[in-house]
Amino acid sequence: MVTGMNELKLLKETTLQSLQAKSLGRTFLWFESLSSTNDYLKEHGHSLPHGTAVSALRQLAGRGRTGRRWEDTAQYGETKSLALSVLLKPPTVYHTPVLPHVCGLAVKKALEQLSGVSSGIKWPNDIVITRSKVCGILCESVIAGDELYVVCGMGVNLLETKEEFTRLGLEHATSVYQESGKRLDLPETAAAILNALEGYYERLLQGGFDALLDEYRAACVTVGADVRVLQNGTEQTGAAVDIAADGTLLVNIDGKLCAIRSGEASVRGLYGYV
Repeated sequence: MVTGMNELKLLKETTLQSLQAKSLGRTFLWFESLSSTNDYLKEHGHSLPHGTAVSALRQLAGRGRTGRRWEDTAQYGETKSLALSVLLKPPTVYHTPVLPHVCGLAVKKALEQLSGVSSGIKWPNDIVITRSKVCGILCESVIAGDELYVVCGMGVNLLETKEEFTRLGLEHATSVYQESGKRLDLPETAAAILNALEGYYERLLQGGFDALLDEYRAACVTVGADVRVLQNGTEQTGAAVDIAADGTLLVNIDGKLCAIRSGEASVRGLYGYV
């Protein structure tokens, strides 16, 4: 694992060299270890500028959207996944519910550009390759006084092997290396995600989610699939038929079209991960 101030400084410099975004990532903080990159920005976001990005070589308490622990394979001696969080300070509350979707589009675009391997989005924001998860995303809103900001965390599996995922009991996980044979490094991957995210974020602010909806629909592998909807302790099955203009998933359950909101329900594939 990379350690020491000189190595962390080199990571930061290498990231900035690949960064084309004008605001996202221009303040970039690299750490050897954090409880979680999201927690750091949630705590310090009020005093940091919009676009601040944080990455850590090891997360001690990373977690996913449904509260599951995000397994850190750095415990095996090498940082094989990217833990990246970015601070967004949107001008209105209206934009916050679809930020997970926007981050999904950005990660998908960045990974495809770097690896050459096609991927999809499992609603609302998991990135999947051949029906296995390569990236999870967690966006959390924070109110500090009269200010609202959102912390968008992305955990990308870069170098893990199938054997490592099996050892961790992650049967539906994969990595960029496992799918493409390419060994992406942390700085180039972080910069590519921030470059893509800034473009999507600007389009969101200018045209709302309507400006991104067609692209998101085309990328979402959940649409057209049979799904199980777990909500309020109950489970129902249905067919995912579309994405609404507000980012909700429209599911046909017993002939009734139901709008499923991110954070209010867990949607799982009926016969597989997707």
